[in-house]
Amino acid sequence: MPKFGLFTIQQLEVLKLRSQGFTQKEIAEKLGTTRENVSIIERRVKRNIERIKESLEILKGLGILVEVNIKPGTHIIEIPKIVYREADRFKVKIKGSFIQMYEDVRFRAKNKIKDTQVIKEIRILVLPNGDYIIE
Repeated sequence: MPKFGLFTIQQLEVLKLRSQGFTQKEIAEKLGTTRENVSIIERRVKRNIERIKESLEILKGLGILVEVNIKPGTHIIEIPKIVYREADRFKVKIKGSFIQMYEDVRFRAKNKIKDTQVIKEIRILVLPNGDYIIE
């Protein structure tokens, strides 16, 4: 069965349907399986997510992962500048442009931004290869 990162197609489908509000029973009916099987799939997804979190914490502990915390009150146009500056300190070249990061932050952290201001802390993790994760 093909995988996407740590997830199978079936796991991603279950995640998608759950995020849309479907119950395990409804998902089982859609996928032609049992509710118990959907439950097992969800447990495996949660386990994989925990592995990802643990791996990120290990990288952070080794000083390999750059963590940037954007405080409330920060103007969103400043966020890419702050992240690029921190990445430069650790000699990590960010993938993508300033504009791309700005748009990613606006989309992925929209519940933490009001108008042009950060209203709830945003955490951005920069990986050694230049990818970043917005939390």
